[in-house]
Amino acid sequence: MAKKKRTYKYHKYINDWMYAVEQKEVHSSKEIKQLMPILRETLDNPNVFFDAEQVEKYVEQTEKYYFKLMPDQKCYASLILGLYYKDTEMLVFPTTFILAGRGWGKNGFISTLADFMQTEFHGIKDYDIDIVATAEDQAMTSFNEVYAKVDGLGKEKSKALYDYNKTQITYRKTNSKLRFRTSNAKTKDGGRPGCVIFDEIHAYEDYQNIKVFTGGLGKIERPRRIYITTDGEIRDGVLDDYKERARRILEGETEHKGFLPIIMKLDDIKEVGKPELWDKANPRINYNATLKQQIHNEYEEMLEVEALKEAFVTKRMNLPFVSKSKTVCKWEDLVACCELEMPDLTGMTCEGSVDFADLRDFASAGLRFKKDGMQYYIAHSWVHETSLELTNYNVDLKEAVRDGDLTIIRKS
Repeated sequence: MAKKKRTYKYHKYINDWMYAVEQKEVHSSKEIKQLMPILRETLDNPNVFFDAEQVEKYVEQTEKYYFKLMPDQKCYASLILGLYYKDTEMLVFPTTFILAGRGWGKNGFISTLADFMQTEFHGIKDYDIDIVATAEDQAMTSFNEVYAKVDGLGKEKSKALYDYNKTQITYRKTNSKLRFRTSNAKTKDGGRPGCVIFDEIHAYEDYQNIKVFTGGLGKIERPRRIYITTDGEIRDGVLDDYKERARRILEGETEHKGFLPIIMKLDDIKEVGKPELWDKANPRINYNATLKQQIHNEYEEMLEVEALKEAFVTKRMNLPFVSKSKTVCKWEDLVACCELEMPDLTGMTCEGSVDFADLRDFASAGLRFKKDGMQYYIAHSWVHETSLELTNYNVDLKEAVRDGDLTIIRKS
């Protein structure tokens, strides 16, 4: 069957990825699909200008000094760097939120953006860039990639273009500085950056650091914020707030107002057991056989080791997940409870409880009784058959069914 003719009217870097998503040439998350009509509406706005020259220069410089960009990265870089309003020359998307599975290339991507925004091709003098993370090693990762590129130009060329050391890289023609910052809001001054990049915001419990490092934005034209991360363990923090903001935009509850939500993740826990869909969380696996094999190896290992499941599902697939290996009581107390004999509880009052679950988990209901200063709990559990496909449980489920403690819900 002949391929459909591509009839999109935007720049190639945007066209190629939009077409791949909408024509289902690649697997993509619900959120990426929802983003496409928002992009089309934005690009069709007669007041929006696309700076193709700047974006093409970014791709040229990146692929010359760093690595070959993937189609999705070219598209997202185009949206970050190339879109302006004609009447004000302000950015269409001054704030970018990227949620991508581990291995997508988050650090490499922000390294290339930061390096490019320093140069005369970006065209703004004194456009300082701060890369912020909760730990110094994380903050230095992208900075060190740019440092290695600069230092690798050769002594004469690097010194002609840059004034650089292990803490700051200054591009001479624009006097734009690149720095890494650890997010200690009590001791750091926000300065007057042009762009602030927050790496791994899943670790942020509140907005104190964000307020400090973005406080100087607006003193230099075309200010940008970039938040880039995998999912994480902290709930009801900064990451969940941005995910909720993204949801409202993508579902049409509110306009984007300059906020670009790029969310790469699986749509459902059931998809963890379907390797052909993993590119929803990380499109890079279609271009990197080594990475793809590594993720497969981790998947096989986490099926056998419960403690590894949380990191795999949360970080690789961008689905919040709490491992069942996290216990809530001491082993000695658990054994003691199991050795108690159940008295006759006929006719006694009790409290009922229900523990709801999704498809990956056990749902349970129980009755709690009090008698002679002791508490007794009678429970029954249910598990969906799909969960058994995602996990190798180290317990005899057949025995639990025979004993009347468990019911397996079959697929309809």
